[in-house]
Amino acid sequence: MIAGPIYGGTLSTETQDGWRLSGRLTNSSNDVVILIPPTEETGEPSTFTSFVPEVRVFGFSPTGRSFVIGTGAEVYTFAR
Repeated sequence: MIAGPIYGGTLSTETQDGWRLSGRLTNSSNDVVILIPPTEETGEPSTFTSFVPEVRVFGFSPTGRSFVIGTGAEVYTFAR
């Protein structure tokens, strides 16, 4: 799947079991993506920073068990 501001389309930022991704995107290396658990009881939010170049897309896989953060040069894949 191709997603992002250049090609259109989006990735899901919320899973069926309540996990969420939130971003503060500034079009610079100061971009921040936050993984938010369903409730405070399951842990603190995780913060991902220092992406060079800037973040262009982020979101969950269709199953919600993994997510990606994509920049203009790299794709980072995480499993939760």
